[in-house]
Amino acid sequence: MNKKSLISRFFLRALIIVVPLFILTAPSVVTGGDTVLLVTEGQAGLDNARGIFEEVDDGPTIKIKSPENGSILIGPFRLYVEITKKAGGANVNMKTLKVNYLKMITINITSKVKDYIKGNKVDVPNAEFPVGNHRTEIYIEDVDGNVSRKLFNITVNKQE
Repeated sequence: MNKKSLISRFFLRALIIVVPLFILTAPSVVTGGDTVLLVTEGQAGLDNARGIFEEVDDGPTIKIKSPENGSILIGPFRLYVEITKKAGGANVNMKTLKVNYLKMITINITSKVKDYIKGNKVDVPNAEFPVGNHRTEIYIEDVDGNVSRKLFNITVNKQE
């Protein structure tokens, strides 16, 4: 095998590794009007997660006020979540909060909403997903380690 062929194979292999990593780890995008793009088009284009994702409510109470589960949306939406101590339970540990985007892999998008966490609430006035179907998980623990997990699914249609 000649040197040119080896170099070509090296670059091809590097692209195969680097491009998917770039797509999966692309930073949060904030566009005009403080719209927070929660995932990239590349991430949204990944295959959907297979299997059953069950909600768990052994820890704090998670109330997804907006968007409504099963919503069909066009454009930005308000992501508003309230997390409260379960009656008789331990205090909420907000340091354990995770917002996960569920595709063939789980993509932690908590960093994209961290500036919108105030107390025990997440309030992103202008959140946005690319066009398509999206399944997202809110995960939280209380100070005793009891876990709660709530899911919501939305569909974003193309603006005309």
